[in-house]
Amino acid sequence: MTIDIRPTDLECLKKHTEACWPEEACALLIGQYVQNQHWIVNHVELAENIAKNKSRYFEIDPTSRVKVEMNMLSEIDEIIGIFHSHPEGQATLSDTDLKNMTEPDLFWLIANTASGKVKEFCAFTAADGQKINQLTLHSKNAANGDEFI
Repeated sequence: MTIDIRPTDLECLKKHTEACWPEEACALLIGQYVQNQHWIVNHVELAENIAKNKSRYFEIDPTSRVKVEMNMLSEIDEIIGIFHSHPEGQATLSDTDLKNMTEPDLFWLIANTASGKVKEFCAFTAADGQKINQLTLHSKNAANGDEFI
């Protein structure tokens, strides 16, 4: 159960998260589901958080999601994951996250921050609609294969 994501995409999410702090950042993760709970992220689409209380919740602007889906109609990539941050919280699923994990094909990537700086990323998926699995993140430099996570 793994996710392959480029260091540049993680850096993009890190910068977005730190720029949004103390509010929650959010984004759509675009790529492909390979097989056996293995996803490959090919692109990160930053999104606006339109939640009423942005410091405690996130809500991706639905127009952003529709635009992304429309742009991918002729591609093999699709939305494979949802990203958001937990300002001054843990990189784990909150009760609200668990309640909102309604799309079983998507994984959730969460960043936690401390004093506005990203400390870690963790990813999760719901198996069979009930069981939650933590996924392993692999982030490699394509040039030399160095693993960063």
